Amino acid sequence: MGPRGTRDLRAADYGGVPRSPPCAVPPPRTSTAATSAVVLALAAAGCGVDTSGTVIGDGGRATTTSTGDLPARSAGPPAEFVHAPSVIGMPVRAARLRIGAARFVPEPGQRYGVEGRTGAVVTFGPDDGDELPVVTQTPTHPQPSRYGTTVALGTVAPALPGRRRPVLEELSWRRVAYVGGAVELSGVRWGGDCRRLDHVQVGPPGGAVRSVRVWATNQSFPVEAGCEPAPTTIRVRTGNDWDPATSVWNDPLEQPRADVRPVRHVRYARVTVQPDRRTVMVTYLRGACEALARASVAARGGRATIDLRLGAVPPPAGEGRALCPAMRSAGTTVLRLPEALPRRAVFEDAAPGATAPGD
Repeated sequence: MGPRGTRDLRAADYGGVPRSPPCAVPPPRTSTAATSAVVLALAAAGCGVDTSGTVIGDGGRATTTSTGDLPARSAGPPAEFVHAPSVIGMPVRAARLRIGAARFVPEPGQRYGVEGRTGAVVTFGPDDGDELPVVTQTPTHPQPSRYGTTVALGTVAPALPGRRRPVLEELSWRRVAYVGGAVELSGVRWGGDCRRLDHVQVGPPGGAVRSVRVWATNQSFPVEAGCEPAPTTIRVRTGNDWDPATSVWNDPLEQPRADVRPVRHVRYARVTVQPDRRTVMVTYLRGACEALARASVAARGGRATIDLRLGAVPPPAGEGRALCPAMRSAGTTVLRLPEALPRRAVFEDAAPGATAPGD
């Protein structure tokens, strides 16, 4: 459920080739005590960190770094694009330290692993997986990324040995509920590929919206032995660590920008109704030079009408306007209704000819 370019809206970043050894590139060092502790912890974890050095690998060039500075780049992509660190083969605990030391972000919150399966319902329970080796990651190395990007780690081994490295993908769903101490995500979109469930990451509490991300490894070969049957429901045993009134989402939410003039109408790609049945997450597609300018929802009976408008914004830093029509991504905004929607409500677009069930 993020920039996807299709109604499936699933995230997919392709796994890189194996790196050996996985701890060969030391992280940047800053003058803060916290980062010094991370460097020492990496060394203790057996990652071969030279605690006296300050160089990091940057596309084959050695670059010195200091607090608050980005690596200098003499050519190539804009300076804000860097390579995500490769942590393939490292234990999850050490991989998180490496990611943080390289000025990227480990997945925040609590990690949950598969506990069991009953038919098409899969249950996840708390499991940090600290000692499990990382099999795949997203974003991969050397995929261009930005400092501060969250790096997700997959630990499910390939179903068949000797095949290409699995790809870590995020799954989407259509309905959310809180039942018996568990968050239930139903209407899971699995697709026809060979996948295996990896983990669920629940973000830290706080605010009205809390992130829940469901990750699976795409085994990168046709359906055969070792592939899992498609689940319809994911149950995450959060226990008391959950407020039933909390809304669930996985990507950053966007609000209409007051400085952007509405220019064109855009149809929604997907609607997810939250447990209170008054809050809906609406996902839409936009160009690289567009931003959300207006968003509203009106309900009457069992039908709700969504109106989304986009406006023009400058191209991303370092890019020309040629990128504007060539690149699309997904955004999600949250809308509130004055009253709870009935079950089996139908959503329609403000423009004629686009209707779809919301739940």
